[in-house]
Amino acid sequence: LKYAVRDAEAFKDLVLERQVVNQENLFFLIEDDANINNLRKVLGTTLKRKAAKEDMVIIYFAGHGATERDAKSPDGDGLEKSLMPINADPNDLYSTAIPMREISYIMNRINAEKLIFIADSCYSGASGGRTVAIEGIRANLSDVFLERLAGAKGRVVIAASGPNEVSVESDQL
Repeated sequence: LKYAVRDAEAFKDLVLERQVVNQENLFFLIEDDANINNLRKVLGTTLKRKAAKEDMVIIYFAGHGATERDAKSPDGDGLEKSLMPINADPNDLYSTAIPMREISYIMNRINAEKLIFIADSCYSGASGGRTVAIEGIRANLSDVFLERLAGAKGRVVIAASGPNEVSVESDQL
């Protein structure tokens, strides 16, 4: 993607400028730092330990998503949706991407009563979607995941596009 880093930097600058987040509570992972180990550490360990009940947690993801077949998908579409860190391998999503069911689990581990998850990616209405083509998979994605994820009290999910839409990258924007 041409603008994911720039978008993440603009979002970071906005939350700092508007004092939505203090610098010491901001975890900013871009490019090589946005690898699977760092993402799991910050989301699954650091935020769990640091966020108190009265805090608000904002998770912003700009990047690719992918899907693979999963007959047990709770969304009814037969696909597991995943977010793709910088070091993800489209041919090995199981060990290199973060499935949305894990994102849901991570969100439930965080103690904050207010949590906002912003997915700035194509097909993010399925939060993970299929921005990376996986051979042999062509299917309509379900948006049931968003309902399931945002259904918890104090949880908001903002997606850049619907489950079967691309989000636009424009030089003019």
